[in-house]
Amino acid sequence: MLLIKYCWKDSERTLESADTVKNRSYSKTISKALKYNTDRENEIFIAEITDLNAKPRHTTVFTYTPYDLKLSPVRLKGKHSLLGGNAFNCIYNIPLGEI
Repeated sequence: MLLIKYCWKDSERTLESADTVKNRSYSKTISKALKYNTDRENEIFIAEITDLNAKPRHTTVFTYTPYDLKLSPVRLKGKHSLLGGNAFNCIYNIPLGEI
């Protein structure tokens, strides 16, 4: 038996409804939920799926992002700058003072 919780996309984790499904596979339902949450036209998304028959109970929590996460790589120009061309491995970026 699975417990599926639906939430509104416009508010932060406001529960819209909760349904109990008896004859479904947990892994197939998770894959269908991932596909369902990619629909941008829908006002609700699947927030979590809980397997009520498992001991201990298995819960998968989903989030909704309103945009695509396609990030471009970071490029730093200049070899002789203070950062040395690599901002992520530079020793000058380590904070030494009190926070």
